[in-house]
Amino acid sequence: IMETERLVILRDAEMIDNEAFEKTEKIIEVISKEFSLDLGSEIGQMFITHVSMAIMRIKNGDITSTVENVIFEEIKESENFENAQKFADIIADIIEHEIPKNEKEYLIINGCLLMEG
Repeated sequence: IMETERLVILRDAEMIDNEAFEKTEKIIEVISKEFSLDLGSEIGQMFITHVSMAIMRIKNGDITSTVENVIFEEIKESENFENAQKFADIIADIIEHEIPKNEKEYLIINGCLLMEG
């Protein structure tokens, strides 16, 4: 599947490990069904890269930069905000690691962008 090509490249380049690869595959499967999203699109591919790298950061305890309040406030106005929160929760369940607030906000933003895309 085209969706996983990006993952294979990241794994072969040792940017992500097998756990991140498998969990991202599961995330792709679950959210594309749940929200009928096309993850083959450019924004979908960016999301796949983001989420697989986020899993690595979370596992390694690396802290990502804070989301600007302005951006997050704007996202809260989106009609997709509630769905995007659900989207982030589903991802959190699959990752099985505690997700820092910053990462969760980025996932919500990504969810909104995908749903608007």
